[in-house]
Amino acid sequence: MRVGALREVRDDGEPMPYEIDDPATHVVPWAVTDNGDTVYWHRRPGAPPEAWTIVVSEGRGPDWDAYEGPATQFLFDVLSRRVRNELFPEDWPSASPGFEPRG
Repeated sequence: MRVGALREVRDDGEPMPYEIDDPATHVVPWAVTDNGDTVYWHRRPGAPPEAWTIVVSEGRGPDWDAYEGPATQFLFDVLSRRVRNELFPEDWPSASPGFEPRG
């Protein structure tokens, strides 16, 4: 879910574990899976971007998962299956994972 969609589900009563309105601490989307899961940076006041937490929101539910580390390490850990994100499908990534940057 992108931030606008997060506001909608929050306004409908779904608990929101991260700030989505305060520019100093809000979540910033930077990746989405083909299942609709969204990967965000969780900004923290005074913290440099490399210290922001990576958080993932479930595309088809209310669950979130957090990863402490930079985006490059997150991608390496998840795509190499060194770290299992509970929100991603059990069979993901495939044996030949890929990453497609979007402009």
